[in-house]
Amino acid sequence: MPHGPRLTALAETLPATVPFVGPEAQERAQGFPFKARLGANENVFGPSPRAVAAMAEASEGIWMYGDPENHDLRAALAAHHGVAPANIMVGEGIDGLLGYLVRLTVDRGDRVVTSQGAYPTFNYHVAGFGGELVTVPYRDDREDLPAVMRYALEPGPAPGKPIFAVVILDVGQAGGGLAPDALAALGLPITVAVSPTDPDAASRAAQYRDAGFEVAILAPNLPQGANAADMEVSYQGYVSILPETVALIGQPDAEFQSNSRAAEHLAALLAADGRGLVSYARGLDPAGRAADKEGIPHAAIYRVLDAEHESPTTIGRYLDRAAFEADQTGQVLVVGHSYPETVAALKDWAAAGAKGTAIGPVTAAMLSGRPLN
Repeated sequence: MPHGPRLTALAETLPATVPFVGPEAQERAQGFPFKARLGANENVFGPSPRAVAAMAEASEGIWMYGDPENHDLRAALAAHHGVAPANIMVGEGIDGLLGYLVRLTVDRGDRVVTSQGAYPTFNYHVAGFGGELVTVPYRDDREDLPAVMRYALEPGPAPGKPIFAVVILDVGQAGGGLAPDALAALGLPITVAVSPTDPDAASRAAQYRDAGFEVAILAPNLPQGANAADMEVSYQGYVSILPETVALIGQPDAEFQSNSRAAEHLAALLAADGRGLVSYARGLDPAGRAADKEGIPHAAIYRVLDAEHESPTTIGRYLDRAAFEADQTGQVLVVGHSYPETVAALKDWAAAGAKGTAIGPVTAAMLSGRPLN
């Protein structure tokens, strides 16, 4: 029988991590004291004389346990800041307060978004309670919350299951697709891509978001001979019509799918807003490479379910094959159009269990930490 402390299964899996090394430990390691403790988030001028006097006055009562509700302190702080005492929480420093926050709000498998390089003890708590960290780079020396975080669906797919990401291209009733209210009846956490050139694009996008769908930009092809400036003007126009979107998906034959310069320029535009890119892998996959270079979320399409208006039976076989791929790689992304047959086939397949996968929106794949190429 093994000796030693009995740890929880989660604790046994945690890596050896030191979230913060105090200045005293650093002084002992280097063999001499710091001339100034500038990195410890302390007031180098020391406590206020009034604070010292108050602590001295209170010292005669330190033999008693403190008030566990910190009633007088919270009341004084609340009055000073003009808030209710219920809005004041007293803890043993930021490390303790962050621990309480994570314990109360993060379940095992929950994805938690933080800036890459932000306060390390927060990351330590998230790992300790079984959460999954998603880090976002700083931009212009400040915290950044990109569109892919602002408008992503929550919660994500069930942890532990392969992710089966779905994007439905809204072709509109004129293109043989369902009306927004009929598509909303699908009742699955997916992404719907809307073309900004549709006259009612903004209202359709709003309906989809109200129905609990993510929304992406379904970008039309640019005119032949369009340059980088044309792409930028077009993109800004798309975003002005569809601001609450997580990503952009182009046409299968869009120039950025096969042209490295076009892909790099589009990726730079998306990075400025923090949107992701959905692409059809072509050749050397310049779109995917450009997305990686810019550090934006990216997902490549595994299969189009209904490129030839396939029957529901055929679409079901495609879904089964994609589920097998997801089981092998951890995730997969499929795309279909808003045709009644496609939506019905997807709904029936999901109702039958989705082959053990977790159906989710495109951001579930983009933010999972596993490559989707």
